[in-house]
Amino acid sequence: MTYAPYWIRQAVKRFLDDSGWVIRVPVHKQALVYQYNQMTAYCLQNFNRKPSIQEYARWLHISDKGVEQLQRFMFRDKVHSLNAAVPGGDEEDTSFSDTVAGDTDLECEVVERLTQEQLKGELWNIVNQVLKHDTMVKILRLRFIDRLTMEDVGEKLGITRQCVRQYESLALRRLRCNSRSKKLINYLVA
Repeated sequence: MTYAPYWIRQAVKRFLDDSGWVIRVPVHKQALVYQYNQMTAYCLQNFNRKPSIQEYARWLHISDKGVEQLQRFMFRDKVHSLNAAVPGGDEEDTSFSDTVAGDTDLECEVVERLTQEQLKGELWNIVNQVLKHDTMVKILRLRFIDRLTMEDVGEKLGITRQCVRQYESLALRRLRCNSRSKKLINYLVA
C-alpha cells in the first residue's frame, strides 16, 4: 500500500508527458528540459543572468555538445502553421506550404515527359517513312493526334467515313508489319 501513490503518480506523469506535446518527446529528454528550465529560472532570479553552457553541462551532467543539442531540440518544437507567411520572403503571399516539397517527383516527371516526346517523334518518323500515301498519314494524324472521329476526318478530307476506316486499317496493318515499328514496340514492351 505504501508504493501505490508513487506508482499512480508515475503513471499519470508518464501519460501527461507522452500526450502533452504536439511532437512526442522521450521522457528522458523532457526531464532534461525541465532541469534546464529550472536552472535558467534559478540563475535569473539569483544572479540576474543566464547560465553559461559549461554551467548547464555541470548541472545536467552532460557534455557541452549535449547542452547545445538540447538547446536546439528545445527550440525545435516551435510549430508553425503551413498557411503562415514565410518571414523575410520576397513576396508577401508566400506561405510555408509553398516551400514544402510535394509528393510528386519532378525529375521523374520531366524524364517521363521527354521520353514520351522522343517516342512520339520516332513513331511519327516511322509513320512518314513507311506510309508513302499522304492521305494515310493525314488520316492517322487527325485520328490519333487531333482525336477526331472518322466522320469528322472524312468531312475534313472530303471522303466518306468508310473510306477513312479502310485507309486507317491499311495504314495500321503496314505499320505492324514494318521492322522498325516492331523494334519500337519491343522497346516499349521491355
